Amino acid sequence: MFQFYADLFQKWKLKDCDKIARAFVDAEIELEVLKQCTFDELAPVLSALPLGEKLKFKKSFEAWMKSVVILEISNELMPEPNEPCPEAENVSCNALIPDLPISYSSEDSIQDIDSDLSSTSFKEGSLKTPKKQSGSSPTKRSGETFICESPCKSPRNSPFESENVILEETPTAKSLDVPTSTSSNSTDAKSKDPEEVCSKETLRKLLDKCDLGKFVLLSYKSTKQLETSHRSDVAKVVLYNEMGPDFSKPVHNSRHRKLAEYIVELFPSETLSEWFTPAKKIGLKQYKAARGRLPTLYHNTRRNLLKSGVVWKLRDNLKDTASNAVNAESNSDPDTQSKQKWLKRSVKPLSTVNTFWEQTRELRMVELTSIGDKNVISNYFELYKVLKLDAGLDLLIRDFDALHPDFRDTFVIEWQNLVTSVKNYIDDNLCKKVELAALEIDLEVEEDDYRTINTARAIGNLVNIRRRIKAAKEAWKPSPKN
Repeated sequence: MFQFYADLFQKWKLKDCDKIARAFVDAEIELEVLKQCTFDELAPVLSALPLGEKLKFKKSFEAWMKSVVILEISNELMPEPNEPCPEAENVSCNALIPDLPISYSSEDSIQDIDSDLSSTSFKEGSLKTPKKQSGSSPTKRSGETFICESPCKSPRNSPFESENVILEETPTAKSLDVPTSTSSNSTDAKSKDPEEVCSKETLRKLLDKCDLGKFVLLSYKSTKQLETSHRSDVAKVVLYNEMGPDFSKPVHNSRHRKLAEYIVELFPSETLSEWFTPAKKIGLKQYKAARGRLPTLYHNTRRNLLKSGVVWKLRDNLKDTASNAVNAESNSDPDTQSKQKWLKRSVKPLSTVNTFWEQTRELRMVELTSIGDKNVISNYFELYKVLKLDAGLDLLIRDFDALHPDFRDTFVIEWQNLVTSVKNYIDDNLCKKVELAALEIDLEVEEDDYRTINTARAIGNLVNIRRRIKAAKEAWKPSPKN
């Protein structure tokens, strides 16, 4: 066993391979035990290693684990010695081991085995393609699904019991519903629903993508139960992922029940009633609403969003943005689009920038008013570097006038009314009047420029300030009278 570990760690290009191998042997970590371990569970054995060696060990260990899983799946697909397969006469056992790269990004997870299995590239020539014979179907590739049709049946009660072996790409965590491939010859769906399995694994990957979900998974692995705060965290991650960017999307009780079943399947110590209890009839025309963490969180979130007007505003903005984008793209010619790309790359000469800025305004307004994290105002500066220069102020003013053509005139017209309102408010409030006098803010001054400046200073001092709270920040909080 010592020599096995020494050769393995030497292949991983680790320093002090013999020392690490001796530590694994002393810890009585056999090969079968190593296959079931995670990097966190091996951390005590690697405590003496420096940080750089630990990171190198982690990447190599994760790559090795994935190759082991692929080898085991490949062995399940191979026939028994007493059941020769005519199509696999030239395929050796070593040819089924893919050439996996050792370096993996830190975002990779050991649990992302299914997706790596479908996306791993094999060495050219390492897996020989069997010749087409009469009575056998060739290998087919359709989209992201690899179908290997063979007259051989899988031995040892393999889960691939049908004649068509289908290896599908693992779904993303965007939605927990995963469509499954159907086949007339497939009998696998009768024994176990693939959607349930995929949804459980997809839920695990969804939690593993965020720090909050990772903490919940690690805590459950050690304690074998969910705390109250962890239940709330899981509900938020699952429900917010279900609603997506459109918080006006309705989530029905049937969907809540499915999500609750996925959660209970992933966390066996949980009960279905904790997450979802269906509505029931308690009278002739009276019903008790569905209960549980998922429907309760959903209805509370929707209620708050409806009260604040976010849902209705979001619906209108999504409709306007979609229509504006379609109109802008349909009306824009290739020349305008090329000018827009030039503005994103260049800041000189300014004469050309000013000309192209006017000609591409319609396309830029769609970008500026679009909803989403990728189109915030800070990204508008990143898209067009010229806005960071001195000439960018004039370009921003022109964009502002295009978005709000009547705002500047309205502000100038209403300014005198605002000055009068502020002055009347100060005259009625003696405390504020004394406070502003101490700051040398006088609205009785005759010069218009000084009166304008003093009015602007007075507005900032008239608004109440919220007291410092836990966040240790001050925020404006005007009263209804203000």
